[in-house]
Amino acid sequence: MTHSPRLSTPLAVRDTLPEPATDAEVDALVDLADRLDVQSVVIGHGRDDVSRQNAARFVARWEAGDGEVLVRVSWPEEAASWLRQSRRLTGPEPDLWVLGGAAAGLAQVTRRLAWSTLWQPRRTLALGSSTVRETLRLAGAACAGRNARRSPGRGAVADPRRCRGVSASRRDLAPVVSLSIGDTCRFRFGNTETRNKPYQDIDLASGDLFVFGGPSRLAYHGIPKVYPGTAPHGCGLEAGRINITMRVTGLDG
Repeated sequence: MTHSPRLSTPLAVRDTLPEPATDAEVDALVDLADRLDVQSVVIGHGRDDVSRQNAARFVARWEAGDGEVLVRVSWPEEAASWLRQSRRLTGPEPDLWVLGGAAAGLAQVTRRLAWSTLWQPRRTLALGSSTVRETLRLAGAACAGRNARRSPGRGAVADPRRCRGVSASRRDLAPVVSLSIGDTCRFRFGNTETRNKPYQDIDLASGDLFVFGGPSRLAYHGIPKVYPGTAPHGCGLEAGRINITMRVTGLDG
């Protein structure tokens, strides 16, 4: 792969097609994202009916709990380079990528992502577990190769069937420290059982520090609203907001 990340003979590959995601798979992905304090995601998927439906189900489940979808990008199974789709996938800089599709197309996209963008495989989950093994086989060399210095390829695609176990291992009760800078936001702090009520809404202004730990460390939380134009002079931002989160993750490295 000296000149291009594109699979040289994609038509000769015996493709693995996606299967409809179960409710348990979708719930597991959303649960894992919540446990990792994810607030924004980018969704990428193939253009076959199953991949579209899987993505739509995840989006509905995620947005129902006030999660933010920054952009949703689809890709064809055959393309000259998949560069346009890769740039759209990485432009918004999400907390997490959720990707799904037929194995050959998904492998082509992840190879292009690894070659041409600052995509981080370790911040990516796969939607549709039936294609994971073949995708890893096709895309692994690219994900662990050219882009390895910036983003090592281990865990490039996570199997949602294992998400329950992974999320359980993250249940560290050490405090989370969250610092807001820029525009005031509405911070929704919920309960540990569901993304729905009961929850409490709190406005966090620039410079506010929010700390939660112990049993509350596992509470669902997110930002349902930002108040534009409220960033104070001298905060370093003319518009928008950033959040600096400090937490114990339990991850290696």
